[in-house]
Amino acid sequence: MKKILLLCACLFAFGMNSQAQTAAAEDTEHANETSKGEKMKALLGLNDEQMVKFREVVVERRAALKAVKEDAALSAEVKEAKIKTINDAREVKFKAIFSAEQFTKWAEHNAAKKKD
Repeated sequence: MKKILLLCACLFAFGMNSQAQTAAAEDTEHANETSKGEKMKALLGLNDEQMVKFREVVVERRAALKAVKEDAALSAEVKEAKIKTINDAREVKFKAIFSAEQFTKWAEHNAAKKKD
């Protein structure tokens, strides 16, 4: 009986620990996302309305990229082409959201990020 109780206690403790780690990882990811968004808002001088639209595009792109990367049926070439299409669509959407000056700053920032 003592062994069963000990086993249950260990399983409970392990379960709580893994739940805490998952929650901490999600909190960290959200904090990083918010921090990056705020940096972009400051860099481009986005207003609140632009920021909402910007985040929508970013979330939509992230989901589309994840779906492409997880699709094992696609060849590497097809995945690359789909990713390019997703990124091109993001640019079109950003052009509609940003002013010409903001889009130029974003494009320069994005090009510099690719070099790193």
